[in-house]
Amino acid sequence: MSLIKVRFRDECKEVREVNELAYCIHGEELRFVLMTSIPREAIDILTLILSLGIAHSVEDFVDEFIGLRWPSKVIVGRDVIALTNFKTLGRDIEDRVKVLINTSITLSKLRRLRDYGELIASIVSKFTNYISEALRDVMEGVRSKYVIEYMSKFSMLGEEIRVELTNGSSVEGEVLGLRRDGSLIVLSKEGMKYISPSMVKNIEVLWP
Repeated sequence: MSLIKVRFRDECKEVREVNELAYCIHGEELRFVLMTSIPREAIDILTLILSLGIAHSVEDFVDEFIGLRWPSKVIVGRDVIALTNFKTLGRDIEDRVKVLINTSITLSKLRRLRDYGELIASIVSKFTNYISEALRDVMEGVRSKYVIEYMSKFSMLGEEIRVELTNGSSVEGEVLGLRRDGSLIVLSKEGMKYISPSMVKNIEVLWP
């Protein structure tokens, strides 16, 4: 049994695999697991790419604006419809790292089709195709095109936030945008701060 199937073993009755992705239905959620090997410096951008993949795959089934809440949430209107988290499994060859990424989409937040299976099939097809192409780009060093695409749906510009970091410290300030590597740019009282997705423990919106 593959590791990604083991990840789902206690959650889903039926698990299917497409390329490097496994997926299943658990209640009202469509869950994906991706296990892959990527350059260490690409971990952060991959977090954003997964959110983009979700946004792309569900856009035909929503009636409101799809927004991206850095680093790992996808929203429709004010509702969070998807969340991504990942963990590293150790170093691979050529300074690459193995990563295990979990993504879940809340299907009840989407517009229903008469054929429920058609909804799932469409999301799975679009998501897997998008991620497969993006992984090829990542291995070739492509980064900026995904940051530009992410910014087109980025819903945090101008917000005042407090970011709790995994090292126990925090950063407070105004969100100005993203860097090429996917890091968040925050203007704090101490000056400009750059926060990578893997450094984040929690984000609190202070304004508006």
